[in-house]
Amino acid sequence: MDRNTFTGLFLIMIVLAGSFYFFKPSEAEIKKEKERIAADSTKNATANTTATQAAATVAALPAVDSAALKALLVAIYLVQSKPAFWKTKT
Repeated sequence: MDRNTFTGLFLIMIVLAGSFYFFKPSEAEIKKEKERIAADSTKNATANTTATQAAATVAALPAVDSAALKALLVAIYLVQSKPAFWKTKT
């Protein structure tokens, strides 16, 4: 390793160390971020409770047969569209 390589690496380390030192968050910023995290976790905890209650409500609903629903929808469609073979002769 020659002198230029060593000088370049040394300057890169100085720039990195300086950026870490000068751009570190202040105590006020750290406190503000901790408060935001605490508020978010409280909000998420209440949202999880609501989601759990919603899941319990959905689980309590009776199961519906999809074939029965399809037959019902076909019957409704046929009644509303009144196909030619259902028409009465007047």
